[in-house]
Amino acid sequence: MSETTQPINNISFLKSNWANIFNPLGFSCIAYILYFIINYFGTQIFTPEIYGDLFLAWTWIVILGSGIMLGVDQSCRIFVSNFLFKQDQEAIKTYLHWGLRFVRKAFLCSLILAVICYILFNPLHFPHQAFFTFEPNEWHKFYAFVFIATPIVGIGNWLSSLLIAYKETASSTFMQFTVTDMILIIVMGFFFAFAPLPLSGFHGQLILIGSFMIATLIGVMLCAIKIKSFFKICFSNQYIMKTNKAWATECYKQALNMLIYNLIANLDIILMGFYEKGNSDVAYYNLALMIINLIVMIPYSVFQYLTPDVNFFLKKKSRSDKFQALWNKTLIINALIVLGISGITFLYLDQILAIFGEKYIAAKPFVVILLCGNCFAALLGAPYFILQYGNHVQKFVQINLSCIVTMIVLAKLLVPALGSIGIAYASISCIILQNASSVFMVKRHTSIKPLGFI
Repeated sequence: MSETTQPINNISFLKSNWANIFNPLGFSCIAYILYFIINYFGTQIFTPEIYGDLFLAWTWIVILGSGIMLGVDQSCRIFVSNFLFKQDQEAIKTYLHWGLRFVRKAFLCSLILAVICYILFNPLHFPHQAFFTFEPNEWHKFYAFVFIATPIVGIGNWLSSLLIAYKETASSTFMQFTVTDMILIIVMGFFFAFAPLPLSGFHGQLILIGSFMIATLIGVMLCAIKIKSFFKICFSNQYIMKTNKAWATECYKQALNMLIYNLIANLDIILMGFYEKGNSDVAYYNLALMIINLIVMIPYSVFQYLTPDVNFFLKKKSRSDKFQALWNKTLIINALIVLGISGITFLYLDQILAIFGEKYIAAKPFVVILLCGNCFAALLGAPYFILQYGNHVQKFVQINLSCIVTMIVLAKLLVPALGSIGIAYASISCIILQNASSVFMVKRHTSIKPLGFI
C-alpha cells in the first residue's frame, strides 16, 4: 500500500469505493426489508404478548452471542488483516487455530448455564412433550434456550468477521444482516400460509434456533468458497501451539467492547422487558425499533469498508491523511442517505404502521421519538469504528459503560413519571451521548477529525 497521499476527488473516490460502500449498504437495505417482513409475520402469527417476548429472547441471544467468542471474532479483523498485509499465511493459520481453542471453554460454559437454567426454571417442563414451553409473563424461563442458541450465533459472528478480514465485505455483510432473516421469512411464511394461528412460543423458538443453525452452515460454505484453503487453515488436525500474548489481551478487550456495545444497543428493549414483560408495550416498542433500524444500520454499513484498515492507516501521518480524506467523503454520503430515509419514514409513518394492523398504531409515539434521536446520532457517522479498531477500545468501553449507567438511571426516573414511553426518551439520550462522546474521544486521541471539519 502506497505511503504517498494523493488528492481524492469525488469522482475518483466513488470509482474506487462505490462497491465497498454500497454493497454493504445494499445488503443492509435488503436486511431491513427482510426484517420488516419478519416482523410483519410475527405480528400476524403470534399474539402481541408472545411476539414481543419472543423478539426479546432474540435480543438476548444477540447480546450473549457477541461475548461468547471472547473477542476472537472481532480481533481477527485486526490480526488477520495485518497478517494479510504482510502475506504471512503461517501467522494467519496459527492465530485462527489458537482462536478456536481459546473459545472452547466459553462454549462449554454456555451449555452448563443452559443446564443450570433448566434445573432452576425447568423451561422444558419435563416429562411433557412440548419442548421449550414459553408462557407470556414468564419469558425468563427460557434462558436455557437462549444459552443453547448463543454458541451458534457466536460461530456465525466469527465467520462474518473472518470474511471481512479477507476483504470479502459483501459476503460478510450478507452473513451479518441478511442470511438469518431470509431463512426466518421462508419458515415463518410457511407457518403463516398453512398453520393454524396464533402459534405458541414453542413454535417460535424452534423457528429461531433452526434458522440460526442454517445461517451458520451457510457462513461455513461462504468461507470455503471465498477463502482459499479455509478448512485446511482453520480445522486441520495438526494444532499449532505457538501463541502471542497480545492476542488474548486484544481479544478480551474486543469481547468486552462488543458485549457492552450490543448491550447498550439493545438495553432499551431489555429494560422494556423488565418493566413491561408480557405486556403489549413490548411488542409496540419492538416494532418501533424495527421501523427505525435502517437509520441505525446506515453508518454501520457505509463505514464498514474502512474497519480492516483503521489500525494500518493511523500508524503514520501520511496514511492518516489518506484515511481522513476517505472518511470525509464517506461522511457526506452517510449524511445524505440518513436524512433522506429519515424524512421518508416520518412522512409515511401512519401508512407503515397500518401494514401491521390497527392494534399496532399505538406504536407511533415510540417510533417518532426513536426516529428523531437516531437520525441525529447517525449524522455523526461511525466514530466508534476508529476507537474500536484503532487501539482505543478501552476508551469506547468506558463510553459505553457510562451510557449503560445513564440509561438505567434515566429509565428508573422517567418510567414512573411517563410510563413505558420514558424508556424511549432514555434510549435516545444515551445513543446521542454515545456517538457524541466517541466523536470527542477520536478528536482528542487521534489525528482524525471525526466530523470532517472538527
